[in-house]
Amino acid sequence: MAQIISKPFTTVEDQIKILERRGVICDHNTSRALMRQGYYAIINGYKSPFLDAEATRAAGEDRYLAGTRFEDIYALFRFDRDLRAITFRFLMIVESTLRSLISYCFCTAHPATEDYLRPECYTRENGYLREGRDFEHDLNWMIDTLEKHARGVVVDTTGMPEPSDVRVQYYRDVHGGVPLWVLFTELTFGNLRYFYALMRRDEQKATCERVRECCGRLSSLTPRDMIDDIDIMVDARNICAHEERLWCAKVGEDDSAAFPEVIATVKNYLTTADDAVLDEMLAGLARSYRGRNAVIDAVIDGLGI
Repeated sequence: MAQIISKPFTTVEDQIKILERRGVICDHNTSRALMRQGYYAIINGYKSPFLDAEATRAAGEDRYLAGTRFEDIYALFRFDRDLRAITFRFLMIVESTLRSLISYCFCTAHPATEDYLRPECYTRENGYLREGRDFEHDLNWMIDTLEKHARGVVVDTTGMPEPSDVRVQYYRDVHGGVPLWVLFTELTFGNLRYFYALMRRDEQKATCERVRECCGRLSSLTPRDMIDDIDIMVDARNICAHEERLWCAKVGEDDSAAFPEVIATVKNYLTTADDAVLDEMLAGLARSYRGRNAVIDAVIDGLGI
């Protein structure tokens, strides 16, 4: 069993002493920022580009580049929060688009209200786009998830029932069944990823064509392209939603897509008008943080905004 190394609680005053001992210039605003956001979120999350690697190795603990100020580290923290907010806004647009188009193309081929509960309406194992996974398990899990939402028997992690979306509840009560395009309002983007991967190939291709038609930005789009894109966007969406670091994240099926690829992927599913708004918001964010510190300027340059 690995030895457990305790991490004793330290006060904000002690945290500032630690930072100053390691070469960070603190000021009267430092304590308030640490109290509001926490040492771990700011320092452990955003210190890496400010560290002096050689001095850190020699000291056996963190040492910062000469002239590093706490406000510089905190600025990178705030920059990343703003970056997540912008990225999340446009990921929500893409998610809404894909919910609509995927349900439309599935229901075109399977028009009965609850055809999504029939295993024969999905692909077979050799057509499943998530290679290396248990097809039968994933198909059964997807149908079970859809049925629980359709029947209003979804429970949270404590076993308590979760309230249905008002639209789902209405169709269940008034019409006796919930169409897929309504049910999709309750599913996560991650659920959507598996649903698309389980669709028949011709329906996946139809979805790709609808994306090209509605967004007008891609000359070609294959089902494999789309599932890879969805993998990237689901990971990025979860980072944004849970306030994890976005500026240095690597996402996608093989954890290789950095922020420039994330944004390029999102843009493929936006209209020209939305794409222009995204560009302007990212450019405005970059302008508002440039010139504060050479490290932050280098981060912005690396992000391609």
